[in-house]
Amino acid sequence: MERLRGKRQEELEQYEQVVREAGIAAESRFVLGTDVVEELEQLSIATAVDHPRALFVAGQVVFEKETLANRLLHNEVAFALQRRLLFRGIDMIIVPVQLPKEIW
Repeated sequence: MERLRGKRQEELEQYEQVVREAGIAAESRFVLGTDVVEELEQLSIATAVDHPRALFVAGQVVFEKETLANRLLHNEVAFALQRRLLFRGIDMIIVPVQLPKEIW
C-alpha cells in the first residue's frame, strides 16, 4: 500500500510541475479509499474550504465505439461527483477526453 501511495504522490508532483511551468499555482491532494465518489467528495469539500473560489475539473473518457468493458471501466464517477458537489454549491466541470484508438 505504501508503494502505491508513493507512486501516486510522484505522479501528482509531476502534474504540479507541469502546471507551475505554465505559470499557474498548483496543489494536489491524495486519498485512498473504497468508495471513490465518497472519498472524492470529502476531498473536494476540504479543498473548497481552503480555496473557496476553486473550480474542480474532471475528465470523462469518450470512446468512438463504446463496449461493455469500456462502460464498466470508465463509469459515471465524474457525473456522480458533479451532482454531489453541485448541491453543496461547489463548481465542477467535466471535460470529455478522447483517447486514440491505439491506446484502447
